[in-house]
Amino acid sequence: MNTHPDRACLLPEENKSSDEKPPERLASTFGSADTHRRIGELIKRRSTNKSDVYRLGLEGLIFTKPIRILDLGCGWGAFTSALKGVAPEGSVCTGVDWIEGNRPYFCMSAESAGIGGKFMQGPVEQISSLPDNSFDLILSGFSLYFFVGILPEISRVMKNDGVFVAITHSNRSLHEFLDDVRAPLMHAGKMTPELFGVEAVLNEFSAENGVRILSGHFSTVRKVEFNNQLRFGVDNIEECFDYLMFKRYILTDNSEYRHEIEKAQFHDALKKVIHDRAVRDGAYTLAKDDAIFTCRGKLQGGDES
Repeated sequence: MNTHPDRACLLPEENKSSDEKPPERLASTFGSADTHRRIGELIKRRSTNKSDVYRLGLEGLIFTKPIRILDLGCGWGAFTSALKGVAPEGSVCTGVDWIEGNRPYFCMSAESAGIGGKFMQGPVEQISSLPDNSFDLILSGFSLYFFVGILPEISRVMKNDGVFVAITHSNRSLHEFLDDVRAPLMHAGKMTPELFGVEAVLNEFSAENGVRILSGHFSTVRKVEFNNQLRFGVDNIEECFDYLMFKRYILTDNSEYRHEIEKAQFHDALKKVIHDRAVRDGAYTLAKDDAIFTCRGKLQGGDES
């Protein structure tokens, strides 16, 4: 296996970079692959559920010959790296993601899983250029809520006997934090919306509505709940705040109170709210329940290639 991270993904034409720029909401939150990976490690450390949600999402899948895999919104390759021991040697995973900086990390993740890697930089809508019935396994880890409208394309490019696995958050995720954000905003005289940006995003595809949405495209949809909390002790408040600030743009989006959240006064007020809750309760906890959906039997598409 080639150990050079860039060469590992220099395969066919679809590895070219797109001239299009990612939406600001994605670039601002996920633009740094190093930061994204660091936050992923932070989540693992502070999770009460120590199982690997990506490995759990692949549990029970058995492949006896090399397969073609598509990882949508692949990021640095968290889901792809979990394919080790699942995807047979000779398999190839194509990752699609807006952030060009994820390319070398995705390639290394594919290599660590013992499979080949291709990287398509740009919007996931570009899979419309891929042939029908192309992939044995399609993955979407914490990303489908950004592009749920391409489900017909996902069904089209999936083989008739293929599998689609999507992992998403519960719409209860971070609800404690959102309540705590509203307090200093209202104290500053800002009217908060009925739904923050992150809540609106999760309304697109969540643990609660996933079966209904996916059942319109696949004949069998299996759901597995992943119950979890993030727990920060009093001494971990800075780490907690680091995680929450990573989420801030998805939280605020283009709202009128976005600049208020960037102010030092707001940060100080929010840190005090978080610290006081941690002292009162012994820790600051955040809901981090997720769900895994395994889909088979596509309802659209032609004959298997």
